[in-house]
Amino acid sequence: EEIIGKKTDIFFPGGFSQSLDRIETVIREGKLGPYDLEFTTPLGRKIFSLNAFPYSERRTPVGVMFTVRDVTERKRADEALRASESKYRLLVEQAADGICIVDQYGYFIEVNPKVCDLLGYSRAELLRLSIEDLIPPEDFDLSPLRYDKRQSAKRTILREHRLRRKNGTLISVEISARRLAEAYIQAIVRDITERKQLEARLALARKLESIGQLAA
Repeated sequence: EEIIGKKTDIFFPGGFSQSLDRIETVIREGKLGPYDLEFTTPLGRKIFSLNAFPYSERRTPVGVMFTVRDVTERKRADEALRASESKYRLLVEQAADGICIVDQYGYFIEVNPKVCDLLGYSRAELLRLSIEDLIPPEDFDLSPLRYDKRQSAKRTILREHRLRRKNGTLISVEISARRLAEAYIQAIVRDITERKQLEARLALARKLESIGQLAA
C-alpha cells in the first residue's frame, strides 16, 4: 500500500528524468541490473539488488518489471571480509618474518616483502620458483620437504633448512608451516643464520675446553 502510486524515483534516486532514462534503457536493451540500492525501511537500512526487465502485453512493451532481492547480510559480510583481508595483508606486508604461501608442489603463489629481502629475489622472480629450487641438493636429500594432503590445518610443522639466496650464499632458516586448505600451505620463514653461527661457536668453545681439560 505504501509503494502503490509512488513514482519510480524510489528505485532510481535522481529524479523522474533519470528514472525515465533508465526505464527506456530497460525497454531498449532488454534488461537492467543487477542494480544495488540502499533504502531506509521500517526495519532499518537495507540493501536490495534490483533487476529490471521489459513487461510486455501481446509482444508490445508496456512497462518494466522489477525483481528485488534483499542482499543486506551478504553485502555486510563482503565488507567485513574485505576489511579482514585488508588488515591481514597489512600485517603480512609489515611482518618482521618472511611469510609465503606455496601450493601442493612447493611453488610460491604469494610472498611478502620480507621473503624477497631475505632471499634477494624480486616477487616476480620468486613466483616462478618453488621452495625446493632454493634448498641445496645435499640438504634436500637428507631432509626432504613433504606436502602431505592429510596433514591437519591445525598442525604446525617446524623445520630448519638452509636456503640459497639469489647471489649464491646460504642462509639458515626456521620454517613454520601449516596447511591452509587442501592445495595450499602457509610458511613463516625466519632467518636463524646468526643463531646457528653462535651455536657453532659455542660448540667449538666447549670442545676446545674439553680438550684442554683432558690435556691438563
